[in-house]
Amino acid sequence: MRVGTLAALAAVALSTACAKMQEIERVTPAQAQAAAGMGKTKSFVYEKTVVRSTAGTSAMTLQVGLTCMPRTEGVTSGDNYIENNSLLEAVFKEEFERAGYTTLGTVSKGDLFGDKRDLAADYRVAALVTKPKMNVCVPLAQWGKSDGYGEASLTVEWQVYASLQKAVVYTTQQRGYAKIDSSVAQPIDALWRAAYANAVRGLLADPGFIALINGAKQP
Repeated sequence: MRVGTLAALAAVALSTACAKMQEIERVTPAQAQAAAGMGKTKSFVYEKTVVRSTAGTSAMTLQVGLTCMPRTEGVTSGDNYIENNSLLEAVFKEEFERAGYTTLGTVSKGDLFGDKRDLAADYRVAALVTKPKMNVCVPLAQWGKSDGYGEASLTVEWQVYASLQKAVVYTTQQRGYAKIDSSVAQPIDALWRAAYANAVRGLLADPGFIALINGAKQP
């Protein structure tokens, strides 16, 4: 979530007035369904993640001090931008493979702009993220410490493209939520990753998705 680096936000927080907290959508964590039947024979490739936003939209509140005082807000840096680092691709692959599905590597090392038509995957999966929200507390920010904890939520519209039909054959919307109670390094990345992983597990538990990969005809 490109809202500026944690170090930069922490520096700003020392001199800004109190900010408002983000409204986090708390949902029950999804439980992925293990691959079964025809699904075990299918292969997948992560395509890309696009964040639908308007530049300047408030997406994160940084809290500092032992009382976690809200001090500054981070905003999205572009309109409908592509999240082009390898973090979310790694999350996608990890969750799919944990559920027993085969995933293929992209052209990448983080490059999500390459044409993947040459990859022999049955399905390509893309994500459209809306409503990314995060509250992150960095208790010792004023002493240059960046460890922290917090909550995050987002909504993902998953689009599944079938190589055989050469078309998007299924879409579903899943919400992701994450809460970290104890300080960790790089809390923004950790929360972003965990909320996104929950949305991936939502896709893997979605009855329509499971029916699709097991051969059900789509309307």
